[in-house]
Amino acid sequence: MKLRQPENRLERANLYRQSFPKPKRKARMTLIVGIVCKDAIILASETQTTFGNYRIPDATKIHPIEFQNGEALIAESGAADWSNIAIDKIQKRSKGFFIDNDEAVANFVSGIVREIRNEHTSLLPNATPEQWQNYFLNENNHYNLMAAYYFKGRPHIFNVDPARCIPIPLIGPHYSTSGIGSELGLYLLREHSQKDMLF
Repeated sequence: MKLRQPENRLERANLYRQSFPKPKRKARMTLIVGIVCKDAIILASETQTTFGNYRIPDATKIHPIEFQNGEALIAESGAADWSNIAIDKIQKRSKGFFIDNDEAVANFVSGIVREIRNEHTSLLPNATPEQWQNYFLNENNHYNLMAAYYFKGRPHIFNVDPARCIPIPLIGPHYSTSGIGSELGLYLLREHSQKDMLF
């Protein structure tokens, strides 16, 4: 067997890349959908969750949250270990929280996500903001919460994640999506839903 010398830099670079293949990305699919209907707000999600290499096929990803004077639903996607910490903190503190304006729930939830982010960043104070941003966008650490609620009869849906820590309102005219399958969800909702449809 004869070993041939690479003829140029590009060929050498390609041979080098082939000798160190990238690790395969884990096959994951997460999709959460929020739809404002004429008579209700709907949150829906798939039910599979992944912890490392272990898959749970029937996980609960939508949680009821009770406030002093109202309620909300919060759905989670992404890194389940971190999103579960956020949901747990939200559920424990929400009973003492009074909703007094349209943004109150959004600010309450994003404040808890920011608090968890700050707990992380305090562990390595010398890391740069760019390093932390990359950390929170990494698929093993990134998660998203989608919350739905009414205030004085007005429907609200928003998303919040640890990379931005600010509530993002509806993506479409009457819907929002989250997760790896978000683009597919947006396409389907654009094609097959309409504003003020009945539940």
